[in-house]
Amino acid sequence: MFINSIDTHERSRYGQQSKPRLGGGGSSPVLVVEDEVHIRWMVSVLLKQQGYIVTEATDGRAALTVLTDNPAFDLVITNIQMPGMNGIRLIAELGQFYPQIPLLVMSAYLEQPSVRSVDKRIAYLPKPFSRQQLLDAVTHSTMF
Repeated sequence: MFINSIDTHERSRYGQQSKPRLGGGGSSPVLVVEDEVHIRWMVSVLLKQQGYIVTEATDGRAALTVLTDNPAFDLVITNIQMPGMNGIRLIAELGQFYPQIPLLVMSAYLEQPSVRSVDKRIAYLPKPFSRQQLLDAVTHSTMF
């Protein structure tokens, strides 16, 4: 039940796929999608301190642009409530064009069952969360 806002030309660019290097920890590439600067910065810093290679995007459309240029991410961490392309729409697009990439949804507004009903490869991290909860969720998400 998602409205398709990406034209056919853009879709062909998203069709690139790569197999993620799963296994969690350390040098895994992670895409963090969050519109709130301080949350995006905090998540990125915590992951970088653990050795993850972090790329940031401010909304769903920016995330798809990043993935078009480099689809080799082991995990996408996304917020749901964002301007422009929100997290629910991003999840749908990722499911269609990058189904091999696990997702971690961080939100103060959704509950785990509603998120998992959209896509079974989604893990859920309720906001607010601690440093350890984030790291545990990331480790668990990259093990799928």
